[in-house]
Amino acid sequence: MNYKGSYAALVTYRMQEERISLLVTSSKKVVAAGGDEVRSGQLLFHYCKRDGFNIVTWSNHGLTYALVSSLHDPAQNPCLVCHQDMKDKSNFGAR
Repeated sequence: MNYKGSYAALVTYRMQEERISLLVTSSKKVVAAGGDEVRSGQLLFHYCKRDGFNIVTWSNHGLTYALVSSLHDPAQNPCLVCHQDMKDKSNFGAR
């Protein structure tokens, strides 16, 4: 899809009957900012809650990511859908 004159991708999936959305676009058009900041290795994550949704944003390799979920668990838990079998899964435990 087109977002602010650049390409963007939107992925949605389910976890425990909740929907989770991941939006990816160019860091030239969108900056990850706001909320509580947590550094993990070279990445700086921004966590916040807005209108009942957990929002996590970060930038890496020229892309900005926004992960949005309505899960009642800690904001990092949606990350475990992809990271549960990876070496870095301990980075996504409850804070």
